[in-house]
Amino acid sequence: THSDQATRRAIRTLGDYTHHSGTFVATEGKFLAGDHQSLVWQICGTSMNDKPPVVINPNVTLAKIVTGIDQMLETSYIYKLATGNVSPDPDDLYTSRLRATMPEPSEQFTSSLAVQLTAAEKETLDLLASWPVCTKELLAGLMGGVTPRRVNQVLCSLAHRSLVHADGKRHVLSDDGLRYLARRDRASVGAVLGRWSAYRRKRGDNNTSAYRGSSLRAMASQLNHHYAVTGIAAVLSAETARSQGYELLDLQPTSRSPIGYNYLDTNYVVHPDAAFLLGYWGQWRDCLLEFERRATTPKRVRARLRNYRRYFQSGWADRDHGGDFPLVLFVFEPPNQRTPSGTWPPQQTCRPFSLPTTRP
Repeated sequence: THSDQATRRAIRTLGDYTHHSGTFVATEGKFLAGDHQSLVWQICGTSMNDKPPVVINPNVTLAKIVTGIDQMLETSYIYKLATGNVSPDPDDLYTSRLRATMPEPSEQFTSSLAVQLTAAEKETLDLLASWPVCTKELLAGLMGGVTPRRVNQVLCSLAHRSLVHADGKRHVLSDDGLRYLARRDRASVGAVLGRWSAYRRKRGDNNTSAYRGSSLRAMASQLNHHYAVTGIAAVLSAETARSQGYELLDLQPTSRSPIGYNYLDTNYVVHPDAAFLLGYWGQWRDCLLEFERRATTPKRVRARLRNYRRYFQSGWADRDHGGDFPLVLFVFEPPNQRTPSGTWPPQQTCRPFSLPTTRP
């Protein structure tokens, strides 16, 4: 998973270990920092009924997992051999002249985007995957408050490789960019394109067009809300990069922020607009963000809070976040201060909010 928070949720939700003993999870950063002998993997489904916080306690190596899989496959093959139900040898299915030959190592590196792209270009691709339909100004904030010139340099390089294209003032990943990220993350290319493809197709006979990707199309139908949430994320990223003592990690967009939980034998889902981990002088706090344009009356606010109150009463809110309750931030936009699409929030000097901690 991408973060410890996501790992904790996977530990408790991905299967009951009594029925699915082969489901393992690891945090990506810890896995990449080690090797196949590092203790970074943990079996899932082991905290479904525990009262204490869901604990990340990796105790399995990748080498041991692979060894166990090999033993399972060997046992399965022996069983099939004994019953006469053996699959054909893959090497015998095709003749030698039909087998593809690997290109030379130098040719492999020449065409590899993983080698050609710079760190800034890879970061920009990830940002546009998380926050699509993004203007240059918002992208500059998400990149940590860099200059517009730097944003133009990165976008021009990515556009030259056909990984990004501009839709007016908005920038989105092209289908080639989505394919690259999907293959890098071992995801289904077809599913990713079906949700996030920015290819426009005509809709009806009124000469209008819409994005082919279902999730991107839904996002484009609520651009004001999307720009507001992206604007808050951009300001927060830029300000924490400039502010002493503050750090921002694991900033997740709306599409990656839902939290499922069970309360009184019923499954519910909380849908924050964004989620992130904010640090102040080494003290960290999980935060959930809600931007509201409609729930501005007491009645609507109470209705909006009902799901969060239920989540906190379920006992999962603190267990999902390492034993501490997350900080839920509600941002309201007064009707008389609304600004045109793509310009929220208003340009102003601000600093990240203070956490209930003190400097060590």
